[in-house]
Amino acid sequence: MTIGPALLLVRLQNLSIQVLRSRSQIMSETKAPKKSEKNQGAPKDLSSLSSLRLPYNEDEERGVLGAMLLDNDIINEVMDRLHPEDFYNPSHQLIYRAILDIYESGKPVELVLLVDHLRRQGKLEASGGYVAIASLEQFIVSTGHAPELAHQIKDKSTLRRLMAAAEKILRDSSGETRDASDQVSAAEKLIFDISQQTEGGEFVSVAEIMPQTIEEIGNLRGQTGEVSGVPTGFIDLDKLLNGLHKADLLILAARPSIGKTTFALNLIMNVALYTGIPAAIFSLEMSAQSLNQRLLCSYSRQNNQDVSRGFIKEDEFKHIRTCAAELADCPIFIDDTPSLSIMQLRSRARRLKALQPNLGFIVVDYLQLMTGSDRSANRSRQEEVSEISRGLKALARELQVPVMALSQLSRNIEQRSGKDKSAKPMLSDLRESGAIEQDADVVMFVHRERVETQKDESGNLSRENLAIETEIIVGKHRNGPIGTAKLLFFPNWTRFENKQYDN
Repeated sequence: MTIGPALLLVRLQNLSIQVLRSRSQIMSETKAPKKSEKNQGAPKDLSSLSSLRLPYNEDEERGVLGAMLLDNDIINEVMDRLHPEDFYNPSHQLIYRAILDIYESGKPVELVLLVDHLRRQGKLEASGGYVAIASLEQFIVSTGHAPELAHQIKDKSTLRRLMAAAEKILRDSSGETRDASDQVSAAEKLIFDISQQTEGGEFVSVAEIMPQTIEEIGNLRGQTGEVSGVPTGFIDLDKLLNGLHKADLLILAARPSIGKTTFALNLIMNVALYTGIPAAIFSLEMSAQSLNQRLLCSYSRQNNQDVSRGFIKEDEFKHIRTCAAELADCPIFIDDTPSLSIMQLRSRARRLKALQPNLGFIVVDYLQLMTGSDRSANRSRQEEVSEISRGLKALARELQVPVMALSQLSRNIEQRSGKDKSAKPMLSDLRESGAIEQDADVVMFVHRERVETQKDESGNLSRENLAIETEIIVGKHRNGPIGTAKLLFFPNWTRFENKQYDN
């Protein structure tokens, strides 16, 4: 049975908690002896807490090395699973490295060549000497057992790394050298890095996955006219995207004050309200209360500015309260923590996924306000954005949820714009565009003329009940066509509607 990354991470976290509890118990017992016992000296540091036995089995390690000497065909399979550091015994690490060096040079791996290789490197004695190496073959009954032994060695190596991570978490936490939130993020990164190292991809044959593919095609066959992904609620956009698809990273970009946050909120509302699928937004710019008011004004079609200033009538307020009750039943979740790092965001998304297994859509507003996992690193902003972009794509694949990140545009678009008409955005306008464009499955732009350039039938500037034609430009679509979806934007209501809007 294949264990998914999210489940594996949970198991690793549970193991980490067990280790911490065990060590805390040891510390408690050491520092607080019973009254009947003499205090033989409490530890001044945490080094005495290392009494837990590290998991390893030297016979398994010798067995794998012996099998590789007996049958060189085993080497290729083992080297894909094990790194030298996965061996507990340092002498076994040296022998394994030497075997890999000889194998990769194209020479046969045999006892004489192995010993000679270690001697020339000055590592024969550290490897146990000729007698120890020659005795490795007696620890293997059949070379066919080597893959299973390699699996056992890998498991024990993972547990040792987990125990080391737990010890580091314990030491760093007791030192009080950083804020608690930073320490939590660092701890989660340690555990997640272990889970990433544990995951190993393998080839799968077409024959194995063909039944699932046929089943999916059969399911789609009965959905003529329906989208295969999560519907956005916007007809023209769904025709282009065929809905929001699992594991996709979507980028939504626009100039300031064009409506990208409003459009993202409308997508969230449509997903949660009309399909019942849970959706979440990480807002690094606006508070949860502000976002919720926008959602409510959009759903109730009330003027957001009038609501903010209290200029609403009794019947309007009654309508707002009715809509609020309906919206409150929608599975929409908001995290308004500012300056989130990519590691913190991924951790919180995993926790929400555990609480809401059917989570179907995540929005990040916006990408340039996030930070990398290592704030002290001396690197360029482009490198940091690249890490964030890769992390969001990895999150989408890990949770099997479409993730949409809002992004700013560079000033290039302003240079192309005329006095009365704005230039249409394109991929090169993405700010720090290289990594973002590369990692994204879908890139969309919100494009319209600014409200100030809109005039009513008399030729006067007006915002009252103004419906502005807006284009959602799909500039990149990894698995489908590019094109433009035309919508109507109602700035007073902070709401987008299909072009076929009906009062």
